[in-house]
Amino acid sequence: MNRAKALAYFKENHALRLCEEALEEFHSLILKKRDEYTDKLLQGFTMITALMDNEMNNNQIPIVYINFSYLLTHILDGQYIWYITAQDENGYLDELERSVTIEMSEFFTPLEKLEENLKKESSKYMDTLTDADIEAIKLAFFKSLLPYLYTGAIKAFQKIEEIESYKILPKGDVFVIMLGEYMGEGQLIFAAANKNTPEEQIKELLYKEADDEDLKNQILTHGNYSGFQFESESIVCKNIAFSSLIKVRFEKMDVLFCNLMGTDFSNAFIQSTSINGCTLCNSDFSNASLTDTHIVGCNLGLGRIKDGTRTTPGIYPVSFQGASLTSVSFESSDLRGSDFRGASLNEVDFSDAILNGVYFDKSSIGELRLSEHQKRVICTV
Repeated sequence: MNRAKALAYFKENHALRLCEEALEEFHSLILKKRDEYTDKLLQGFTMITALMDNEMNNNQIPIVYINFSYLLTHILDGQYIWYITAQDENGYLDELERSVTIEMSEFFTPLEKLEENLKKESSKYMDTLTDADIEAIKLAFFKSLLPYLYTGAIKAFQKIEEIESYKILPKGDVFVIMLGEYMGEGQLIFAAANKNTPEEQIKELLYKEADDEDLKNQILTHGNYSGFQFESESIVCKNIAFSSLIKVRFEKMDVLFCNLMGTDFSNAFIQSTSINGCTLCNSDFSNASLTDTHIVGCNLGLGRIKDGTRTTPGIYPVSFQGASLTSVSFESSDLRGSDFRGASLNEVDFSDAILNGVYFDKSSIGELRLSEHQKRVICTV
């Protein structure tokens, strides 16, 4: 068997299975350690801002970029050190890039185990496969984990405005946090601007007829639309992921097939609205009021990327804690891991909804019309 055939056979009969097992393990690990992950990133942010405070000698140079980055060569060597750098609009501060490091090895034990298993299986092909072949598979697997890393980072900084070190940090007219490869491609984690886009301009973009590129377009993501009022309109196939919709009002709205993952709907007022076929994993509806509303065929569950059907994994449970829900339908929605503790549930329809691991107050179960299977898989407190 020549090298090309041996590599193809190895990938199909060994690497694919091992990567699948490693991804399951990583998904379970990150669910358990998601709070540690976000805390580690916030710690890194505090470290870099403290370093600047100590070294800048009260010279208030506005910060424009905070970058969290990793070196692919380090990943291949089994080193999981992330660099956090702070830069002004020119890319430097006092002509020197400020940086600190954080150790992230605890989150990548499945990756190290995968490499070990790959090497063990590849020993059967020692005459045809090389270390470079194993490294390529390891690197490709690491890149498949990036949606987890991005999602966790975005959740870490979603409420960054509440952090004291952020409040006192001198910032430019635009302030951005990125995560990605050092000196390479990165993902937007947080963005803030001194001048907000007018509400009417945002609404115009949201209401316009959808085209094939709208779900890929990131112009509306990471936005602050808190307190906006939407009434008697349709929002179709728009990407509003990881935006703030705190205290937003939706009345008689149709929100269809939108990417709403990671959005913050806390304290929102939602009435006579249809939110159908949308992705809502990692979102927050705590203390919101929902009345005569349909959230049908939506993805709100904890689940990993599989077969390309999801662009980001569900890592953080969707919270309805303290929410008031009256005449709300979750028919055929994936609610795995969601949290309804402390919620008021009146005439809520869970027909054909996936409720594995969903938390309810024990006192509310008798009022819910759940199937026998749903009763077996929910959690009560």
